[in-house]
Amino acid sequence: MQANAQVRADDFVITDTKSLRELLIRNGLFLPDINSKWCTRLMLIAVRNKTVFAFKQSQIIYRVCTRPPSVKCLVKKYQWYADQQGLNTGINMALENFPDKEYLILGIAAFSNG
Repeated sequence: MQANAQVRADDFVITDTKSLRELLIRNGLFLPDINSKWCTRLMLIAVRNKTVFAFKQSQIIYRVCTRPPSVKCLVKKYQWYADQQGLNTGINMALENFPDKEYLILGIAAFSNG
């Protein structure tokens, strides 16, 4: 096997959340912080299986929000954009399994083209 060959995320069974997140990121996905409630093993497996939406790193539009609203407000806006495109974000308002604030800001910027 070549040293620079890329490992596809669906080629391996990984049960460790941190390792699975790293593998998905190495495969070009943009994911929330490992410490967010959204970032669980089951959610990452769903992203790998393409049943839950995740942005590709190339789709992210970098924006800075100097006075961001609350996480709940950002989640509602993020969810609205995803619903418009028929995408499953895996976010459950009742469970409050929200991604981190920075991820939501960049996700909203990507959905709205900046």
